[in-house]
Amino acid sequence: MTSRKPATIIALKIALPYLFISLTWILLSDRSVASLTSDIDTLTALQTYKGWFYITMSALIIYLTAQYYVTRLSRTQELIHDRELALSETQHAVFTLLANLPGMAYRGSYDERRQMDFVSEGCLNLTGYESSQLVGPTAAPYAQLIIEEDRDMVRHEISRALRDQKPFQVEYRIRTRSGGTKWVSEQGCGIPSASEGAKVLVGYIFDVERSDLRRTRSQSAERERSDPAKTLDPDQSVSQGLNILSRNL
Repeated sequence: MTSRKPATIIALKIALPYLFISLTWILLSDRSVASLTSDIDTLTALQTYKGWFYITMSALIIYLTAQYYVTRLSRTQELIHDRELALSETQHAVFTLLANLPGMAYRGSYDERRQMDFVSEGCLNLTGYESSQLVGPTAAPYAQLIIEEDRDMVRHEISRALRDQKPFQVEYRIRTRSGGTKWVSEQGCGIPSASEGAKVLVGYIFDVERSDLRRTRSQSAERERSDPAKTLDPDQSVSQGLNILSRNL
């Protein structure tokens, strides 16, 4: 009902002025023609000319009105196209970034199952599962990957952060597809959901051991270069990726 109101308003803006002008023209022109002559043949000819003039002016008004709104529609469509193109480029950049992260970026529900709506390609190296095996209502819920002894702790830490409306960071163990145990660090935040009462998490999970090893190597190389200005903080890169993920998914 609401979506029809703009179209109705535009139609009334066209129809009502045209109706007023038409009625005014008919009344005034008939009186003017009748006052010019009493000859039937002349009066008939003048009425004919008057009718043709009215038709010509009506066609011109309709043409100009249609041209005006078609031009506006064309500009609106161009604007929408440009925005869609910009959005597509942004999404491409985001997914390229996520595909190169050494971990798993995700978006999913926060409940007992923690079903995922999206996971990046890094899930395979992190968990041993393909993205198609972790995403969707029939996929393996992420909560089952968390070692049972750590689940209550993880749930408590995330719930506390959501209650305080703050980002969270928690370390725990997961069981990979091959049966091995891996320490991971998860950081994320809650975002508004279209469904009332539903909780949605957006975050990033990475291998703690590999991250520590990579940081140690980076620090060693940094000491050799003796140039603190070139130090790359991996936590900063993760935070930037997380911010982009929360805005674009």
